[in-house]
Amino acid sequence: MTHSNLLSLHVVQMAMREEHGNANALRTVLRQGIEHLRPEGKQAMTSPESTLYHILDQRFLERRRVREVAARLALSEADLYRKQRIAIEEVATALLAMEQQSREP
Repeated sequence: MTHSNLLSLHVVQMAMREEHGNANALRTVLRQGIEHLRPEGKQAMTSPESTLYHILDQRFLERRRVREVAARLALSEADLYRKQRIAIEEVATALLAMEQQSREP
């Protein structure tokens, strides 16, 4: 993480002022990006609206194994990987929006 190109993002640079270290700032911004996928209100773990969020939360924040996450979400491993790619793209979109907002006066 300490050599990631994401460290050059303005939103990450701003987080570095509050966090101790580059990796912590990047983790904070990525966590915020993942939180953008969290649906409003309480959702069942297997609800279609919350699947992308729960995949990223369990895989990358809770560091669970693919097989375990797939079982918890009632998905095949292949389906989990497909949805994980979509979820990562959604986080990238959220990071882009956060970056644009951080640069607005």
